[in-house]
Amino acid sequence: MARSNDQLNQLAANHLARIDRLYGDVSALKGDALEQFAAVHLDEALLDFNINLEEAVVLSCQRHKDGPTASAINEALRSGRITPAARRDLLRTDIIAKAPDIKTRETFHFVVEVSQTVHDNDLERAERRARICSAALQLPIQPVVLGGRIHPDHQAYAAGSPVPTLLHPRLDP
Repeated sequence: MARSNDQLNQLAANHLARIDRLYGDVSALKGDALEQFAAVHLDEALLDFNINLEEAVVLSCQRHKDGPTASAINEALRSGRITPAARRDLLRTDIIAKAPDIKTRETFHFVVEVSQTVHDNDLERAERRARICSAALQLPIQPVVLGGRIHPDHQAYAAGSPVPTLLHPRLDP
């Protein structure tokens, strides 16, 4: 009897481990889909929040580690403006974009962290990556978090954060 209980416990543990791996895989796939949605529909998200920016141009995202923005980031590393660790962190940014203000034509650059459910670490990551991006590109960079909802335990933190959180209904779980 003790042996069959041990076997059942081991079988249950194996199943729970598989479920955890499956949950991680599904979460990663959902995250990738959200980032792709955000990159394609960034203009729509900005318009929904009455942000007076013209068509946003995605300069870089996690899937595009080449091109002029990546070259500028690599040049910043070579010149010592950022460290190798900062470069790795910056290349994990969900979206780096720019858009001109409709009225003033001034170009705004921003990093966007995309999260289905926004937590304080999303806001902190956006702020940190905006600082790194600003040092790398030698431009002012605005951090932004785009998500579906703010986790209830993190609403007070988000309300007090200098990082704007844009909630879009199509990103809500």
